[in-house]
Amino acid sequence: MKGLRLGLVIVLLITLTGVASAATVTLDVSAENVTYGDTFQVTVTYTGEGYLRILDSSYEVVWSTALSGSGHDVYTIGTTDLLYPGTYTIEAYVEDASGANATDSKIINVTSPTPIISIKMENEGGKVAAGDLAKFEISVYGASSAKYTITGPYGNVSDILTLGENEVVFNTSEVITPSGEVATGVFEIVVTADGYEKRLSFTVEPIKLFIDMPSEIRAGSLVTLAGSTNIANTNSEFDTSTPNKVKLSIRAGSEDGEEIWNGTAYVVTGRYEFSIRIPLDAEGTYYAVFEAETAPNATKSVTQMFEVFKPKIDIVADRTLVRGEEVEIRVETSLPAGTGIALEAPSGLFEGVSSVILSTDAAGVAKTTLRVSEDAALGTYEVRAYVVARPDVSDSALFRVVLQNLDVSADTTKVVRGGIIHLNGTTTVNRVYVYADSEVFEGVARLPSLNLPFSVEDYPTKAVMVNNDTFSISLKISEYARDDEYTLYVFAPSSDVINPVSDPMKVITVIVEDPDFTNVSYKEKLPRAQDIVVRGKTNSPIPDETLVKFRLKGPNVRYSGYAGVESDGSFEIRIDPFLGEEPTPNNMITTGLYTIELTLVYFGEEVDSSERLITFQIVNPEISVDVQDIVKVGEKLKIKITTNRDEDYQSPLYVVMEGANRISVYQIAVKAGNSVVEIDTSKLWPGNYTIYVRDIMRTTVGSPFEYYDISPNTVYARYYDAQDDVLVVKKVKIIPADAHAEISVKSINVTPEVLYTGTEAEIEVVVENTGLLAGNVSINVSVDGETIDTIHAELDAGAKKTFTIKHVFGKGTHVISAGDLKKVVVVSELPKPLIEVERIIVPDKVSAGNVTVDVVVVNKGDAEGSKEIELYLNDELVASKTVTVDAHALETVKFEITVKPGVYTLKAGNATASLTVTAPTPITTPTPIETSKKKKLPFTIPGFEAVFALAGLAGTAYLLRRR
Repeated sequence: MKGLRLGLVIVLLITLTGVASAATVTLDVSAENVTYGDTFQVTVTYTGEGYLRILDSSYEVVWSTALSGSGHDVYTIGTTDLLYPGTYTIEAYVEDASGANATDSKIINVTSPTPIISIKMENEGGKVAAGDLAKFEISVYGASSAKYTITGPYGNVSDILTLGENEVVFNTSEVITPSGEVATGVFEIVVTADGYEKRLSFTVEPIKLFIDMPSEIRAGSLVTLAGSTNIANTNSEFDTSTPNKVKLSIRAGSEDGEEIWNGTAYVVTGRYEFSIRIPLDAEGTYYAVFEAETAPNATKSVTQMFEVFKPKIDIVADRTLVRGEEVEIRVETSLPAGTGIALEAPSGLFEGVSSVILSTDAAGVAKTTLRVSEDAALGTYEVRAYVVARPDVSDSALFRVVLQNLDVSADTTKVVRGGIIHLNGTTTVNRVYVYADSEVFEGVARLPSLNLPFSVEDYPTKAVMVNNDTFSISLKISEYARDDEYTLYVFAPSSDVINPVSDPMKVITVIVEDPDFTNVSYKEKLPRAQDIVVRGKTNSPIPDETLVKFRLKGPNVRYSGYAGVESDGSFEIRIDPFLGEEPTPNNMITTGLYTIELTLVYFGEEVDSSERLITFQIVNPEISVDVQDIVKVGEKLKIKITTNRDEDYQSPLYVVMEGANRISVYQIAVKAGNSVVEIDTSKLWPGNYTIYVRDIMRTTVGSPFEYYDISPNTVYARYYDAQDDVLVVKKVKIIPADAHAEISVKSINVTPEVLYTGTEAEIEVVVENTGLLAGNVSINVSVDGETIDTIHAELDAGAKKTFTIKHVFGKGTHVISAGDLKKVVVVSELPKPLIEVERIIVPDKVSAGNVTVDVVVVNKGDAEGSKEIELYLNDELVASKTVTVDAHALETVKFEITVKPGVYTLKAGNATASLTVTAPTPITTPTPIETSKKKKLPFTIPGFEAVFALAGLAGTAYLLRRR
């Protein structure tokens, strides 16, 4: 809806601005009478170009704004500090393109229940110096009359004010103390209007005068005496008709001494300044009397004593000289420009001069450059400088002539033949000469002698001019020089005759070497089908005359060639894996260990000392592909490829994505072993896609996209020379843009199924993600509305997971909730056993002796239990046993007791039984009769053993029935 409204507004504006309209304007105000301090609204509806403005009663514009085009504008106007009490006209004016115009106006009255009074002092900080003008801006509105009064320590001043804006000027020099001086102190201006008043205090300060004196003043110098003051700037708005000024009188010896100089300075930005030329012979004590004046009766005097010292003169120069050196001598003085300075030196020190007259510049410096004589004696000389007009103002300096110095350094001590060595040095002579012990340096002669003087003219060699005591020499070594050690001799003589014994000399030893490799880089492991690249750098000074010879050796491989050297000494060797043959799998060099022998060729000759052997291994290429398992339509599918190849690989990798509605094909270059393919999925159908990433190993018949999905392991791959390819296959699922994770609780199970109070139960919550995306969710598990645990489930699409929570329930019916599922469980009290003796089984009569008593025990309870059964004979405990009985079951407990003849009562629990015991019947033992021994049969009667077995089974069955 917002977009629709905006569109309608835009159309409407286009319609309005597209049609020329006549000028119209209407004006309205929210109130015609406004109290000062309140606000009111001005509404203007217009078509055309013009303005809206507010004018005061003098028709001065106090507020305005532009009107343009068409509009209905509302302005809120505040009256504070803008519209003071009075009558104002609000006027609107517009005109159209033809010049026709329209106008409208309104009158408003601004009133105030009390007068509006404002006082502002224009002087900075509410302070004014005695004799200056104090100025005030005073406004009074909403009153019938007004006046002001200024009161101070010695009287007051008052006058009538007009209603509106006023400027009041108070001349402080008109308030006089009884002694006739301008009064100072705290004053107050009071404005009264219709019984209301406003006050403002201000200060009339005594005149203040501060002096900045130089730390040192010398005769003949130009001195600036300056300072600051609190009086108004001369001829400023706060200055009276008599201009403010500061006067200076300089007197000799004392404050009342002879005046030797006077002057007047105006005040600018609170400061004053005097420039005075001190006479050349004016040493002594002086008094500077400063007086600031704002009015004849408003002055301030300050006296400052100062000393004028003898003029300064100093000789400044390097005082250690060598023969033939040019030296600048500066004479620094405190004197003005154009002062004559005489410079005198002993004869023989400087060439052709012993005295010279100099002139100072604006900085008081006189200078000259003189050359030390080449035959000046070693020793000390005194040089004197003095002021021509005052010879007593002088300075002297001792100069020492010493043997000329020499310092030389080389940028290196080892140079490749054909290269250049740079010498840098310092010396005090104008020229240096270079000789050597062998003619391997271009332009450098062999040294004639180390002991005897010789002339440069007779033995010309490399000569270098010295500039500012420094020099530089570049010497080229012959490219045919032997690798050996050579010596350079640098001389700094004072003339063109060199004495190797006495003249300064420096010896430089230079080692000349053959060119060599300074750096060689290569891959120690190189994927098959990739160019073999060796890069490096040499220190060859002449790259155009340098080649790199290489010899490749490996499994059934011998290959050699040459590589050029760039201007910076770098080189690159690139060997294709087919060694120039047709790019087929059979022609490609195989995996294995290889070596390359490198040798520099310099000026057509191999440099044996440069030989370098590198070893590397050719390995199989490796490719790993990382792809998201699931991607939404519209999201970027990123295929990240990592390989052991790099940017030197001369073939792209091929990426094909095959799926529901299209096949996408990409060629990508390998950069630093990594590449990323980003696929726009916005036009793909949801479904399953297969991604094929293929390295064709630079061998192919036809387009790689014809066999993108053919495995290199198949016979069919050989048709395309693809049997050596590397193929990686990945799967990705494209899902709808609105697909999401749908994680919910599928079931709630409780074990054990029958629950009793006090028993720990396990609540199993099964959570399943039926959505198309992985996701996570937190599920509260509660019992009767109270959370007992929170499940944090993170599941892939289609995944299911069981969470187990242990809980002890109370008695009753409970509701377990998890997600949208609920489960009701009933918890009972823990069942108890109820064990009783049901009956006692015993024969009515038995013979005295051992008797078996069966006690039948029954458990009428709902739980298994155990109980001790006690057997009493005539109330006497004769035996006891503990029996365990299942719920609702019977058990028989057997007791073996010994009894004597008599009648007894057996008791166990609540059951009883009678027992009669009789005396045993006497047994007569018969006299044995000897019988004839029977002969043992040598065989078994058939069926005899079976009879005994059946008898045994019958007995067992009887006993079971007894139980």
